[in-house]
Amino acid sequence: MAALKRSDSIADSMPDALRESRYHMKKCFAKYIEKGKRLMKLHHLMSEMEKVIDDKTEREQILNGLLGYILCTTQEAVVIPPYVAFAIRPNPGFWEFIKVSSTDLSVEGITATDYLKSKEMLVDEDWAKDENALEVDFGTMDFSAPNLTLSSSIGNGINFISKFLSSILYGGSQKAQPLVDYLLSLNHHEEKLMINENPQHRCQASERANIHGYFGQSDVLGLPDTGGQVVYVLDQVVAFEEELLVRIKQQGLNVKPQILVVTRLIPDAKGTKCNQDGRWSSSAMGFSFFDIYPYLESSVYNQQDATDKILEVMEGKPDLIIGNYTDGNLVASLMASKLGITLGTIAHALEKTKYEDSDLKWKQLDPKYHFSCQFTADTIRNEFCRFHHHQHIPRNCWKLLLGQTNPSISLHTDRQKRFTSFRPAIEELLFSKVDNNEHIGYLEDRKKPILFSMARLDIVKNISGLTEWYGKNKRLRSLANLVVVAGFFDPTKSKDREEAAEITKMHMLIENYKLKGQIRWIAAQTDRQRNGELYRCIADTKGAFVQPALYEAFGPHCY
Repeated sequence: MAALKRSDSIADSMPDALRESRYHMKKCFAKYIEKGKRLMKLHHLMSEMEKVIDDKTEREQILNGLLGYILCTTQEAVVIPPYVAFAIRPNPGFWEFIKVSSTDLSVEGITATDYLKSKEMLVDEDWAKDENALEVDFGTMDFSAPNLTLSSSIGNGINFISKFLSSILYGGSQKAQPLVDYLLSLNHHEEKLMINENPQHRCQASERANIHGYFGQSDVLGLPDTGGQVVYVLDQVVAFEEELLVRIKQQGLNVKPQILVVTRLIPDAKGTKCNQDGRWSSSAMGFSFFDIYPYLESSVYNQQDATDKILEVMEGKPDLIIGNYTDGNLVASLMASKLGITLGTIAHALEKTKYEDSDLKWKQLDPKYHFSCQFTADTIRNEFCRFHHHQHIPRNCWKLLLGQTNPSISLHTDRQKRFTSFRPAIEELLFSKVDNNEHIGYLEDRKKPILFSMARLDIVKNISGLTEWYGKNKRLRSLANLVVVAGFFDPTKSKDREEAAEITKMHMLIENYKLKGQIRWIAAQTDRQRNGELYRCIADTKGAFVQPALYEAFGPHCY
């Protein structure tokens, strides 16, 4: 497939690309505008092109050229006849917006603002045309501030900023004096942290300390009120503290770092310790996840009380506050603003939810999900971001090359590293024919390989969608069994509305498609080591892991 040169723009290159296949493109754009105003995704564009260009050879010739490259890098298109506006992302972190006329195939480059106005026209013309509508510009006021220009800089922000700051300090002692004065002012219980007031040599630059890994409080894996986030922070806090101790010792200081974790309490803790306070007594109000956002400033986190307690426990202000996920990040930003300290954020789905067109349909979805609060929180609360994965920023795909070896990765065939003590329990979990609180359904033919999925039981993770696909495919059912680990079985016991609906749907699908004998539905499992061995036992059967999520930039972590 052809690609653009770095110096080329889509607006400059697309007219030539359209001219090469003008006959087909006229028909194609006529098809795009045929249904009037609408939002089209890449698969819509491609499927309608297939209807217009029925000759496979001609279609492949077009797609292998520059036009195919432009279409394949299109994220979405807004159709407002006679125009089609394209949002194109040729490289991670870079966007171009163009508008094509279906009458004469003329191409015009447009701004992001113009594109968004076109998009808003689909749902609210009055708002889109309102010249007095509120617009907030979050662009930097200091035009000398660094600006990323290379995709390779994504995920390497600390290195980028370090180079920028070092270039400012380079070239004279006067430029570095404010930094030296600040370092000299730092103290801990009246003990200066900078021992030598006249540094003559360069100190070793500090490296990033990753504070985002696992969050491993016991017995919470898979619970919908916290989602996957609870699997992350607490274990890593220990590692973070150990790293700080090593670095402090290397600097010749005798200081013990303090790390506090502040979270909301969950009254209905389902046997976990999420309703117990580990450091001070406090009260909590119970809200399901989507209902949290309107209350973040006051009662759910009670951030004023938490701020006061932080000052009390630490005997002063912390040096850094880090928020986790949108709700935690917004509360952390309120605390950081009040205390006047540096704020860091851990972003999992920056300015996006995993619900289709949630930005365009925010008014429609707001009463149920409060996405407007979430989008606003994601925008206003960051000073620096720590992303869980590279895909959270560019939303790109991983390329996995065969033959790679990594000493930290063990294959399921390496028996010496397997948790073989779990085998009897896993055997019962997968193959017993008894329905109980831990599993329902059974596998009549255990010689078949297993299709396996483990996730929260909600709409986005789409376990019910996988079950329905399996139920509809007779050939697949004849070749493989289906095992899913998700949620539990009684919808009346769920405090999460999506989970309750999905539980009901799962029971209906199993009944309607008569899946008993071919499906095993296992309740959410909280033993992380046994879960890891469960994956390996599935691999032993020559089975396959399936990721059916509607929106997922990457699969779950390996076990």
